[in-house]
Order: sequence, then structure tokens, then C-alpha cells
Amino acid sequence: MELDLLNPGSIIYTDFNAILTTDGIESILIAGNASFKGRGYKNGAGSLAVFDSLRGFLQLSKKEIIVVEWGSSCLRMIERPMNLVSDITKPCPAWNGQVRPFLWLNSVVKDKVNLQKLFVTKRRAIRQLTLNSWEVSTFFESAQIEKFKHLVQDSQGDVFVTAGAAVYKIGYKDKVIQLLAGAPERSGFDSPFSDQSYQIGRAHV
Repeated sequence: MELDLLNPGSIIYTDFNAILTTDGIESILIAGNASFKGRGYKNGAGSLAVFDSLRGFLQLSKKEIIVVEWGSSCLRMIERPMNLVSDITKPCPAWNGQVRPFLWLNSVVKDKVNLQKLFVTKRRAIRQLTLNSWEVSTFFESAQIEKFKHLVQDSQGDVFVTAGAAVYKIGYKDKVIQLLAGAPERSGFDSPFSDQSYQIGRAHV
């Protein structure tokens, strides 16, 4: 969740297949349909849009929100205040064996060093996306490490990312990866650094 840049005092959050804003009393739909079940995809305004398992979002400005969809392997843009949803990445949706540069997306974060780029985490890689042109490049990729999820960046640019039941540091310049905590060979609830602990702690990052 994030503070709503368009509506001061409100908070934006996702509810699986919808993105909403709330002032703590009332929740207002921005786009999607929280009651929708199953696989779906559709662009449009507000409730006409259909998402497939939203995993994260980023407010670029008061009028632009990028959302990441795990189910359709897509990044899409919401333009406010009309809440019009459109594609950023192609193909979208990326189903049926198509080439998918963003297979199984999890989060999107601004690059603090290069302000024209975004970080996007996916199953075995961290991609970078250039604003406006939406060109895709690879920041880091590994055949051994899976489930890159939540990412933060320090003032020097170094990246800290969760993957499975571990936390890693990746150097911004040299791309050297270092295990900081957890156990890469373990997953699930038996580890103090489980996926669940990341989900709970993410709001405090």
C-alpha cells in the first residue's frame, strides 16, 4: 500500500484483481473487479478493466499508476482521474507459450540512481524498464535463484531483494550477489524468512 498522491489522506492498495483507494472509512474502486474469479484480461476505464492477480503497483505521479500482474505477466498503466487502463508491455496478456520478458511478475520500484528506469522483479530475474520508451533490459538474472519478489534500494544504489526464504544484496555497479539472511534451499513456513514474513513486513519497508 502507498499514500494516495491524488487524494491526500487516503491510501492505495490492491485486492487481488482490483486496485482501490481508501480514507479509512470508505474504499473506492480505481480499476478492476475484486470479486472477479479466474483468468481474465481487459483494458478499459474503472470497473470495465479486468486484471489477473495483481502483485504490486507504483505511482509515477498523481495521474499515473503502473500495476504488475502475476497471472497475465503484464505491466499496465492506469491514467487518473478517468482511471483508464492500457498496456505497457507486449504481448499482453502473455499466455499460451508466447515470449514473456516479464513472466510471473511480483513488484515494480523506481531506480534511485537512474531516474528514467524502473526495477521489475520476476521469477528468476530483475528487469529494468525505461520510462516512456518502455525498453526492457536485464539488471540481474540467475538460473539458481527463484522467486525474486520484494525489492528496495539504498542511497548508494545497491539492491536488496527477497527470493524464496532468503534476502540478498546485489551491487548496483558490479552486479555481485550476496546472501544476507535466510536459507536459499528452504521455503515455506519453517524458516524465519519465509514468504509470509515478507508479505507482512513489506508495509513497513
